[in-house]
Amino acid sequence: MGVAGTLSCTNCEYSQHVFVGIGFRCLDLRSILEWYKPEEGREQIKAFMREEDAHVVCYKGVYACEHCG
Repeated sequence: MGVAGTLSCTNCEYSQHVFVGIGFRCLDLRSILEWYKPEEGREQIKAFMREEDAHVVCYKGVYACEHCG
């Protein structure tokens, strides 16, 4: 599972919800096909799965305020 949190800047009023780790953004594409209904999208998912270099990269990162930097 992933972790949800909120980043808040100490210099301004900027605040952003963030999601880190393996969560909904990192689902196995086969599991998406179980519930995804539109046929056009299903075909795109299947085509992506056939690509040899198809993969999803999930990582932790360092965040900077998007408002004041």
